[in-house]
Amino acid sequence: MRSIRSGLVRGDASVLVRLLLCVLVLGVSVAVAACGGEDESGPDSGPPVLQRQPDDGEVTRGQRALLRVSATGQRPMTVQWERSLDGSDWAPVDDSDDTDWVSGPILDDQVQFRAVVTNARGRAVSSAATVTARDEAVRHDARPWLLTSSVAGEGDTALSRDVFTAVAVADDGWIAYGGTVQRAVFGVGSEREEVVDGDGASVAFVAFHRPDGVLERVVPLPGDEDGGEVSVAGVVAHGGGWYVGGTFRGSMGLGIDLWVDIGQQTPFVASFSRDGELQWFRQGRATTDSSYGVVNGLDALPGGGVAVAGTFRQGQTWGMAPAEPVTLSNAEADAAFVVRFAANGTLEWARGATGLAASGFNGVTGLDDGGLLTWGQLSGTVSFGSSEVVPDLGELPGNRGLIVRWSRDGGAAGTATVGGEVATTISSVAVAGSGSITAAVGVFGGSEGPRFGTGSGILQPNRYRGGVLVGYNAQLQPQWLLTKSSSTGGGGTVVAFGDGTFGWACSTNAAVTTVRDARDETLWEHEAGGETAAFLRVSAGGELLEPLGGRASSDGGYLFVYGAALGGEGTVALVGEYSGGGNALADSEGLITLATVDPLESRGFVMPLDATTGTGILRDLTQGSVSPSGRTFLTVRAAGQGPLRFIWQQRSSADEPWSDVGGQSGPQLELTGVDESFEGRRYRVFVGSDSGWAGSREVVLQR
Repeated sequence: MRSIRSGLVRGDASVLVRLLLCVLVLGVSVAVAACGGEDESGPDSGPPVLQRQPDDGEVTRGQRALLRVSATGQRPMTVQWERSLDGSDWAPVDDSDDTDWVSGPILDDQVQFRAVVTNARGRAVSSAATVTARDEAVRHDARPWLLTSSVAGEGDTALSRDVFTAVAVADDGWIAYGGTVQRAVFGVGSEREEVVDGDGASVAFVAFHRPDGVLERVVPLPGDEDGGEVSVAGVVAHGGGWYVGGTFRGSMGLGIDLWVDIGQQTPFVASFSRDGELQWFRQGRATTDSSYGVVNGLDALPGGGVAVAGTFRQGQTWGMAPAEPVTLSNAEADAAFVVRFAANGTLEWARGATGLAASGFNGVTGLDDGGLLTWGQLSGTVSFGSSEVVPDLGELPGNRGLIVRWSRDGGAAGTATVGGEVATTISSVAVAGSGSITAAVGVFGGSEGPRFGTGSGILQPNRYRGGVLVGYNAQLQPQWLLTKSSSTGGGGTVVAFGDGTFGWACSTNAAVTTVRDARDETLWEHEAGGETAAFLRVSAGGELLEPLGGRASSDGGYLFVYGAALGGEGTVALVGEYSGGGNALADSEGLITLATVDPLESRGFVMPLDATTGTGILRDLTQGSVSPSGRTFLTVRAAGQGPLRFIWQQRSSADEPWSDVGGQSGPQLELTGVDESFEGRRYRVFVGSDSGWAGSREVVLQR
């Protein structure tokens, strides 16, 4: 149970002096009562007296309820919530020691809750609040957005392969996505269309759409006429726009009067405004004629700025004035790298692997403590600074999955590898607000399943080909896993929702897709019919909550998902390519069929799945910087069914009770006049909708 304390309610210096005089004259036994001290007759000195009773409520089954109670009486007080199904047998609920408390998922038809408030003078029991669970169909309004490319030119018979590889959705509904096309129309069916024609060659691009789906602009990223190639590895949203990362060979145009020219494959990152105007551009520079670098992933960081990760050979130099350039070197083999930039493009640090073994990073994500996680693979012992990583290779040579945690200043702070007699790579990682980590792992064949963890903490599935989803704790120790049957080893993409659950977007190329747990028990079977995609919602503990399976093409075509991004209001945007007829992605009420495409060509697609099954925190509570005038904002991003309701609360220290912040009803709390007196003040917010309630983390205000 939690102790509730208040500040000084009564008693300044004059009161204390008067009380001491009364003790000397009247004696201790009568001093408090006679001289105005705290006694049982005062509202804040006696046993608990309930001032607010918990209210009845209704939530969607599986969602959470908000219970609130308040009391006066002598401090400190403790609160313990209790639960009952029949109103007579009551049991305490773990971790329910707050006056304002969000319950666990409501699964029973009706359940009752009450609060027991206790202090040194006695206890008070609240009335029982009844919470009713209602059954509703889960919303999954899956409809293809008006982003599918089509061949340019009416009656044109030229074949085109269009591939969308990266997507991002901003909080305000803007969307950006990238890939390569040969001859394509963007914004089909909207107010504005734009043609990108590579004249027979593939052209990389980044497209930007407004919240209403109307195309704002397409920025072509053409290579030079001497065989230059450009690829887009990632697009991520940040507060004012987008970061785009990728690789080019030869030279590349950015749709404006800026060209860069360098010999080998060159990694790059660029910052664009919300409507697609280039703000800055940075690249790694080869140190020799045989050097090269590739960007495989990037992420916008919680405190501002961007990190990119990938692979380089021999040498790459990053940075430009005013920052001191950093050169990464490894003459022995391909090596993993990660580079961090400030929001204005200034280099903060760059790190690369060294050693005889090959390694590479497939992605990076920012952590709330300012650090980073990177993931990918290695083929033997490598070093990151003074940290040496020795994988468990067994008797089978080849790659093994790798995760590296980095501190804010670029020190390697922890690693995890995948062992066993099987080749693996970690293709995607997502981090929940609680610090739990989920990784999508590609498994490429061998004699046994991959091994996760060490010593007594090893998890190892029986299957050795397909994809694996692994849950880690914050210390990178494996907790659970799921396997996906497949004839190839693609891991897929994982995203983290604010309620602690994860979404796994993956391609499936088996006639029947099967998902199993660590005990090899079948959790889901789906007759996919061939090469298609699935989206699986998974709890923080590895429970399969909601699998959605697609349908393969009926005429030899395919559908591949190359990425996923968490969008506004619970939307998950899937991105990829498809070919042929009969391809479909699923929602809870059926299949959404995509337009038929000639089996000899392909089209890129971006499709949103409304993943809002209830009320959830999509991005937990964060504080912005404090302006010189003392103004700052606390912001939360949430989703739910119906209008959202926000209850903001504050307290001056960890020992104080929470109080509501009046006049604040939106996802952002504005604070003004922030000075030294605000240091250490704590804030949180409860978010409610027609489906239920969710609570944010507690944020301590920083100057």
